[in-house]
Amino acid sequence: MKRFFKILFINISIILFILVVAEVVSFYLLNKEDPNFRYQFIEQKFEDVYHRGEYQKYFRPTSFGRKEGVILTFGCCMTYGVFVDDADTLSAILSKYTGKTVINRGYPGWGLQHMYYQLNDPNFTDEVTLKPDYIVYTIIRDHYRRIYSNSSANEPYYLTYKIKNGKLVKSLNSILNRSLIVYIIRSIHCRNHFDKEIVDFYIIESYKKAKELYPNAKFIVLDMDGIAELYDDRARTENKKLNSYGIRLIDLTKYTDGKTIWELDHKYWCDDFAHPSAEYWKMVIPNIVKEFE
Repeated sequence: MKRFFKILFINISIILFILVVAEVVSFYLLNKEDPNFRYQFIEQKFEDVYHRGEYQKYFRPTSFGRKEGVILTFGCCMTYGVFVDDADTLSAILSKYTGKTVINRGYPGWGLQHMYYQLNDPNFTDEVTLKPDYIVYTIIRDHYRRIYSNSSANEPYYLTYKIKNGKLVKSLNSILNRSLIVYIIRSIHCRNHFDKEIVDFYIIESYKKAKELYPNAKFIVLDMDGIAELYDDRARTENKKLNSYGIRLIDLTKYTDGKTIWELDHKYWCDDFAHPSAEYWKMVIPNIVKEFE
């Protein structure tokens, strides 16, 4: 028995050593990729930070329009508008071209689960007092990866869901959720894999909740990356499952010569060469104004 516990102790020690080394190596790799990388293993829960209003105070201001109608936008940094002024965001330019009031609930690093979380938050309708006629989600390919891990390992507040009995159930915080090696493995897998069914499910579940809150609102998904797997045809015009709910999926690359933001001329980029400038939105939005009439 004594020999058994000795062997068990040695094996556990070896496993823990390997895991520690893997975390250290992962930290080195992520730091090499991003010199600003910082990391805290234990952090606050997303919902605690959200309910303290830490995100809300940084949301972009509502763009008030001259015509009737309200548009509510969700998404990540693309929707939020990093590195641009308030007047040059998606929401501001959408308001300018449609004449409608546009509310921006996008935030850097967020994804599909954050739209679902907000719509299910009991305080949401107190924060967003205007009832939307249109709800817009701006999707990029990386939002699939963000279903399983944060936008960046640098981002401390973890929010993810599991599909259980046909419903989205919030995952519990765990050591695995903060593991850097797990983050890297998930990132590599999702970079080479895209599950349309899961993405559709998140969109539809958000749609269902949105319709409970705003029965007459139309739901639109703007695809910035021309994500081929999202569509049922090569021309990227149809997603039968989303269509069956009346959800409109629009491939924005049809208005950018088939190019994603990273493939366009630099004038369509912000200074970080990764996010859209006002020129990008001024190029694509006039082509989709009819969706808001």
